[in-house]
Amino acid sequence: MTAILVVEDDAANREVFLAALRRKGFQVTGVASAKEAFALSRHHGPIDLLIADVLLPDGSGVDVALRMRQWNPNIPILFTSGTPIDYWNEADARNLQALPPDSFAFLPKPFICSALTTKVGELLTRVRLPRTA
Repeated sequence: MTAILVVEDDAANREVFLAALRRKGFQVTGVASAKEAFALSRHHGPIDLLIADVLLPDGSGVDVALRMRQWNPNIPILFTSGTPIDYWNEADARNLQALPPDSFAFLPKPFICSALTTKVGELLTRVRLPRTA
């Protein structure tokens, strides 16, 4: 089963994302901060895909992604944000360039659940095939 980590500080959004992904058969864990994401990733089994909000209360989803790629260089990443990429802060824009272009995707908020699950499927197919249980 494909394991997904969702890093989203808005509790309502996080719960909707988790429910939509679980309905599609994914094993999903959600956290609200960069700190929680780092702690969980050290003790969690393999994470097959990261979904990260770009603006987090204690950091950046881009920073979370870069660190996760140190532990798992092939992890696909889906960034979500209400801020278009062209308006991200300078550090996030620069760090985004450190990621291979085909290793991530961006889904602007707000979006519907089917857009989320479709983007996850496309990203998993493009980057690598999901593990089986």
